[in-house]
Amino acid sequence: EAHLAQWAHGERSTAAVRAEAQHVQRTFGGGEAATETRAAIALEVLQRQSIVLVGPAWAGQDVRLQVGREPDEAQAAAGAAPVFRAQLKFDLPRLGRVEVDLRLAGVAIAAAFAADANARAQLDAALPEIASALAAHGLQPVALSARSAQSPA
Repeated sequence: EAHLAQWAHGERSTAAVRAEAQHVQRTFGGGEAATETRAAIALEVLQRQSIVLVGPAWAGQDVRLQVGREPDEAQAAAGAAPVFRAQLKFDLPRLGRVEVDLRLAGVAIAAAFAADANARAQLDAALPEIASALAAHGLQPVALSARSAQSPA
């Protein structure tokens, strides 16, 4: 991926990237189509600064996870920690549809939960426990909130 980033910025030739992809193909197999698919995914991640994964989190529980870095040239120039963002969407048996928006900068973390009114009340009551769990893992909760989700139009 670092070499693809260099290629995207004109710091590495297309021939060099292609040769490296062929080397990976010979080393790890998967055929030319698999190599091209991996390269296309890596380029998309570099361009969008995020990746989306959809599939089972565990048996019977599908999840949509988008993880990325928020581009902020002013922060980068000032030497501030980059802000990473993760968005999760899933349907839980007892809470129903829940959406979580996480932002992480260094050890500071913000979490916003969205769910229907009943689940929102349960999430709101659980925020102190969530804050404690995050702190126990070395993170500093700076903003935790729960709100009612918007109904789909």
